[in-house]
Amino acid sequence: MTVLSTRPSRRITKRKRKSTKPSPAYQFSVVIEPDEGGFHVYVPSLPGCHSFGSTLEQARVNIVEAIELHIEGLVENRLPVPVDRVVVERLVLAV
Repeated sequence: MTVLSTRPSRRITKRKRKSTKPSPAYQFSVVIEPDEGGFHVYVPSLPGCHSFGSTLEQARVNIVEAIELHIEGLVENRLPVPVDRVVVERLVLAV
């Protein structure tokens, strides 16, 4: 004789605790250059972090997403997030 239980099986799962620590805020300099059909944008402090947009506004939106994904990858791999050390200056030359 086989006895079947009518109680559903219970799985014990650990709940993720919500972090009480606020997420760090990052600031990065970005370079936006006109390109064929739009704008190329990249982050000098995050090698490999590039994006593109058909408009200036779309390029800005896209690079924010690219930066977020780049930082998430660094954090998941326990790599340090670089500090932005880029100095931006506009030089005016009379030639």
